[in-house]
Amino acid sequence: MTKKNVLFFVLVILFALTAIITLLGVLNFIKIEDFYLKSLFGAFLLELAATIFSLANKSNLLEDTENGKAESQPRYAALRLHVWGDHRAPDRIEAENIFRWYYLQNIIIGINEKGAEVRQNTSNILFLTFDKDVSVSTFKVQSPDIQLPVYEVKDFNQRYAIIVFSGAVNAGTLEVKVVP
Repeated sequence: MTKKNVLFFVLVILFALTAIITLLGVLNFIKIEDFYLKSLFGAFLLELAATIFSLANKSNLLEDTENGKAESQPRYAALRLHVWGDHRAPDRIEAENIFRWYYLQNIIIGINEKGAEVRQNTSNILFLTFDKDVSVSTFKVQSPDIQLPVYEVKDFNQRYAIIVFSGAVNAGTLEVKVVP
């Protein structure tokens, strides 16, 4: 048992004893002189106030937020997708702190001088919205098994990110991470 745990249990026991003795004295189950009873009652109220304040502070109840609710701000978000490399939408492998994602594939097809359709360019755009705000920090786009085309993070803030790939993303795993 650590010193921190010992201190915690000692404080809990002292709080419980103060509460029990004070309540028994107030209800006249045990005889306590008025001076000591007032001191015990004052100590009990201070311990109770300290406990409530500590719990409120630890659970972020005292923090101001836009909607009045206490929210913790995750500093991390991650999305792993299996990209098929064709017209199919990717499959989500894993997501953490991702509210929604959308993978848009733009294929530009032209017609050559013989009248045949020719694929001229492909671009893919990945839109991410985070479930809870993230801290704006390092944003990583990577793959363990394929070479990604040139990409650019067009916009990134605490609520969403937009990544544009300037070519077709081959079949494989695409990983996107917000790292503190």
